[in-house]
Amino acid sequence: DRKPRVWNIRARNCPPIGPDAIFCGRGSPYGNPFHMGAGWNGRPMNRNMVCDRFEAEILPDMDVSHLRGKDLICYCKPLRCHCDAILTKANA
Repeated sequence: DRKPRVWNIRARNCPPIGPDAIFCGRGSPYGNPFHMGAGWNGRPMNRNMVCDRFEAEILPDMDVSHLRGKDLICYCKPLRCHCDAILTKANA
């Protein structure tokens, strides 16, 4: 039984976007609205800040139940990605 995971869309082995592999990057309903480099609390946000804000401010109200068991595709992996938190919530 294979566990779902987060893939980088640029990876050669990334599954094709479809019913079992959902694109969750910017432009999708699951994209992180917070941008690295954008100002927040007087300083530019880094990767951890945008992911932390997504987890605290967006994800709690996001229904991700229909993503259970599906692979998620974004641009960040293998670096920290907001999709890591989506995957955890969807498969909890």
